[in-house]
Amino acid sequence: MWSQVDTDTREPFLGTAISFRKGKASSNAATSAELGRTGTWSSSVPKRRRVSTVTPAAESAPVSSVVSAEVRGALGVDVQGSDHSVAAQAAPSAASAVDEQPAQYEWDGAVVADIALYEHGGAHRICRRRILASALRTGLAEWHRRFQAVPLSVDEANDYPDDPAVVLVGLDVASDWTPPKAFKGLSYCVMTVSAAAAGTAADVEALFVTCMPGGEHSIVDGFFQSKLGLWIGLNQLDTVMYSAPNGGHGVAGEKQPDGRLEVIYPAPGPPPDVDGQYTQSRVVLDTEFQNEGPKGIRRNGFRHLAHHYCRAYVCCKVWKRETAGPYAGQFAAVVVVWLKDNAGNVSVDQAFSFGTRPIHDNTRRAWARGYPAATHLPPVPVAGAHAFVEMAAPVVPIALAPFGAAPAVAWPLRIPQAQMLYEVYDSAQNQILPPLGVNKDFVLDLRTLQAQIHAKIP
Repeated sequence: MWSQVDTDTREPFLGTAISFRKGKASSNAATSAELGRTGTWSSSVPKRRRVSTVTPAAESAPVSSVVSAEVRGALGVDVQGSDHSVAAQAAPSAASAVDEQPAQYEWDGAVVADIALYEHGGAHRICRRRILASALRTGLAEWHRRFQAVPLSVDEANDYPDDPAVVLVGLDVASDWTPPKAFKGLSYCVMTVSAAAAGTAADVEALFVTCMPGGEHSIVDGFFQSKLGLWIGLNQLDTVMYSAPNGGHGVAGEKQPDGRLEVIYPAPGPPPDVDGQYTQSRVVLDTEFQNEGPKGIRRNGFRHLAHHYCRAYVCCKVWKRETAGPYAGQFAAVVVVWLKDNAGNVSVDQAFSFGTRPIHDNTRRAWARGYPAATHLPPVPVAGAHAFVEMAAPVVPIALAPFGAAPAVAWPLRIPQAQMLYEVYDSAQNQILPPLGVNKDFVLDLRTLQAQIHAKIP
């Protein structure tokens, strides 16, 4: 098997969770024919996080000196990044669309960068076919070394870098690779990369690890999962659906979701209600704390909602507390809900800012940028009906509801039951589940979630 894993897993697993975004890179000169495989390499990031494996004197030339213009053109990628200004992104054009790689090759830049980093002093290992446990461990350590949580003010100052926060561990692996038992909590993604990027005769599958500390991340995941499970139980739906935990399954070319609403029995179809060995998720949740930016969130959500039976994508993005300035000690948080209707149209349904500090206009513009509709979810408009609703306020104590009474919902986030129950098959009755009735939508209170995040994030 290409996905064979070395069984030496005595060292502890270094973390769990999920997400994508990678800092930009720089290096000194090297010949284009060698595709970034000669010369000294330094991986660096703009202000917010910096990694170096060489002396500062070697960190001078741009990455384009390692990856030739011919190679970058063939890959359809500018490894240095592209113009993310509001003016450039407000209305996508043919020129701006060039920045988008073909879907199966969008991590080519990360492959080229990590191969060069590894072959010129990088600490982490890159395997071919046989994935070593030691490579997984060092890849996780490298991820933690590169990527750190930042306050909203730092993200704004760096204009939201959009490269994926991933570390390459293996090339030419099986597309259905899964981690060994000792790495059960590992978050990863298997993506098709081009032969030019991988240095192989044909396109191959590349294994990337993605990781973040679990404490802050699990607050949002756990809150969503508990409320989802409660909704399922109260509506007596646990014989037809369940709330799936974070991580779990994912197919090649997609990041693993953090949470899912799964059905037990596949819809009678067509199309087939299948996602690998599972049914398709009706609702998908992603949580981002120190990693994915608006562009990546919309790209990941697009892949999930491209599945016929997936009807809602919810993403919550939380930033670290500010350490200085007028918002010192406060944090920002946003959540966006995209829904798909029966005609297959996807739109922003709700968008909230619910941290203890408000978001800035720069943040709104970052979420409103225009990216190709063929690969990204619709933007969150800067103003209008579906723009971010600003609810940021100090945390206040929340009174317990009397026993048996429904708690008051101060800041409701709502997913309609039509999306939750889309084509849910009741095997016992041999029918698609009918509507539940009035006032049966899934609702959770962002005010309560704000208080829980406040108690956990650094």
